[in-house]
Amino acid sequence: MKGKVERMKRHVTAGAWLPRWARLTVASLTIVLLLTSAGGAVAASKVRVGDRISLLEPPATYPAATAFHIWHGFVFEESDRGFGRYAFVLDVDGVERPADFFEVSLLDRRVISKVWVFNFPNGLTGTHTFEGHWITPSGTDTLSVTVDFTP
Repeated sequence: MKGKVERMKRHVTAGAWLPRWARLTVASLTIVLLLTSAGGAVAASKVRVGDRISLLEPPATYPAATAFHIWHGFVFEESDRGFGRYAFVLDVDGVERPADFFEVSLLDRRVISKVWVFNFPNGLTGTHTFEGHWITPSGTDTLSVTVDFTP
């Protein structure tokens, strides 16, 4: 029995002879490889489809059943407080639509952009009202626009 326990101890502590920095390096590389391989699948879903329709300068008409996307958000300076307390919400015909994804971009050393992206891969038909809500710690700004999706 004593020989079996000694073999088990050697098996459990087999990596202990490696210096701490080497074990941390191997662990870090493993994590990076796992995140990189998973990131490819996640990144593929973060694609804007079709042309952008801006609520600030919307077209009166847009081709029916044609892919498009809407994105809006905020630009923050390093000194801005409450970065996580800002949001953009989109309603389509009075119904809130969840964002497909959001993007955070570093524009320069001290300026960050955060936008919410809403994809419409199959487009729309008919007349629809889009209402954007820019939510900040000091209140909400709302803009409503109507677009006619024509054949």
